[in-house]
Amino acid sequence: MTHQAPPSLVQFDRPVTFPALKRDYGIPFSRWHILDLERRGEFPRRFMLSSRTCAWLHGELVEYLNKRIASRNTPPAEVRE
Repeated sequence: MTHQAPPSLVQFDRPVTFPALKRDYGIPFSRWHILDLERRGEFPRRFMLSSRTCAWLHGELVEYLNKRIASRNTPPAEVRE
């Protein structure tokens, strides 16, 4: 018999702290730039692990990076002067 989590529980997705963003994911942005991107809805939202430590979900970071990689194959919008 296998144990399954109740449907009301969120499946575990590994938390990624700020130092790991650059080290493990190659995201070189500063804390302030990430906060600005989050506020504009252009970067995954953080959550608090403790009162002083925030993190992002691994799956959301992978999705963000995949979208950025896919966007390089899309021609840029015309720039109007």
